[in-house]
Parts: sequence; C-alpha cells; structure tokens
Amino acid sequence: MVNDPKFVLDHWEASWTDFQRSIEPIIKSGAVDIARLDDVFAQFSSPHDSFLNDVNDRNCAERDLPRDPTGLPYQNLMVIDGRYVCAPRKLRTEPILADAVITQITDNTELIVELGCGSGRNLFYLYCALPTWPLKYFACELTAAGRKVTELIAALDPKMDCVTQAFDYRDPDYSFIPRDQNAVFFTSHSVEQVNRLDREVFDGMLECTDGCVGVHLEPVGWQRDPELKDLVESNSWPDGQTALEIVDGKLIRNSARWALDKGHNTNLLEILDELETSGRIRIRTMAYDVFGTNPFNPGTLIVWEKV
Repeated sequence: MVNDPKFVLDHWEASWTDFQRSIEPIIKSGAVDIARLDDVFAQFSSPHDSFLNDVNDRNCAERDLPRDPTGLPYQNLMVIDGRYVCAPRKLRTEPILADAVITQITDNTELIVELGCGSGRNLFYLYCALPTWPLKYFACELTAAGRKVTELIAALDPKMDCVTQAFDYRDPDYSFIPRDQNAVFFTSHSVEQVNRLDREVFDGMLECTDGCVGVHLEPVGWQRDPELKDLVESNSWPDGQTALEIVDGKLIRNSARWALDKGHNTNLLEILDELETSGRIRIRTMAYDVFGTNPFNPGTLIVWEKV
C-alpha cells in the first residue's frame, strides 16, 4: 500500500538510485546542461502500470488511433479540465505546474520550496524558466537517493542557488527555512502518498515565513464529494461498482476508487478548508481535475495564500 511509510521510502529510494546510475555517466560526459536534461528525465519517467498500459492500448484500438514504429499509441487517454480526452502521450505535467507557480512569484518572493521533490525535475524546469530571478530553491525530499540526484544536476549550473533538505510529511520540520522571508511552497503528486496529512504540515509553512503562497497539483478533486470521501476513508466500496468506466460523468468516482486502491491522501481539501475557515489562509484557486496523464488520478490545482 502506498500509505505504508516503509513502502513509500523503499520504492522511491530504489527508483531514484536507478535514475542516479543512469544519469551519472551523462553528467560526467559533459554533454548536457540543466536546460537539456528534459529528454533524459522523459526517458526515465516511470511507466504506468500494466493496467494503464492496457487501457491505453484498448483506447487506441477502439478509436483506430495511429501508433509509432514501436507499436505504442501516439496518444494516450488523459484528463484535461475534468474530461477524458486523447492527447499526445508526451504531454507532461511540468509546464502546467510551472505556469501555476510562476504566476505566484512577485518581486518580494525570495524562496521557492518544493515538498516531495523527487529528483528535482520541477525545480529545474522552474529555474530554466526564471534564470535571472534571484531566488533560492529548496529541494525537500524524503529519499537520500532523490536528494543526491538533485545535487548532481544542480551542480551543472553554479548560478542556481539550490539546497537539498531531508523532509518527511509525517514529521515536518521547517527549521531549515530562513525566518521571516517570503516563500512559494509547492507540491506535485507527493501529498497523494500520505494517506492522512497532519495540519502541522501547513502550520509550519505559515509560521516560518513572513508571507507565503502554496501551490498544489494533487489528485484530490474527488474529496469534495462527501459520499465518496466516506467510502474511501472507511476503506469500503459498494459491491458490483468496482469497474472504472471511461465516461466523463464517472471521472470523480473513478478517481476516488483509484485513491482507495492505492491508499492515497484523503484529507488535503479538509485541512485547507479548516485553515481558510479559521482565517489563516485564503484560497485563491481551486480547479478540480485539471490535468492527469493517468486518467484515473488527475491533479487538482490549488493555490492559497497566507493571511
């Protein structure tokens, strides 16, 4: 189960260790810089599990879509703006997330902090889009292997002020953040791996900064439905209703079922609602199910600001 902390740690330590082995020879060769690493990241991107591969293969056959020379569909089933669509399989999350983060950066912003950064790919994408901005980047990651990969890549450009930091959602520690500065915190499909977040994760962000904004692209749109939330939190599902149907009207229900099966987060929206009700934050954006390369796990875009 994804919500087992040991499973999460072991899985991602192994994944980023494999990536490190792949990328070290490329870095040592001097053949790439940060801006040209995108293809390397894309080659390593974790393939969907066999179930999703089968879904895309059937979708391609049913719609008579073209395939590349290797037999893979040029288009995969995805979610865009709350609908199932066929879109180029190389379509990625990073540009969408980067646009959302960049629009929150002002002249007062000093720190960019990603929680659960993995290999640092999102941070590098941001840096390449903002090369002249005097920003300090914090790459916060649970795994030692993920932090090592980030350090190796960041070293390609000495001008990038990037610091890696061990970070665990289950025991959040923000002592590394310079006090009383202005920060943009963001996450992308990392909160999903923590079944129940503690409010302390957000209290820490608010207390360690003068001003801060949070940006999340997380698969939590289904949490707005009380019935689905009860089903997932109680770890139950009606008999005979387990099939995932590729129908727009079933999209939210499919996402909830996926979250149940994977042990994904169940309370991000609940915590943010509590924080807004108590006057600690203001939610600027809540765009449900805006994008998902996994059609059963689409990200909802959330932007909030400290009050």
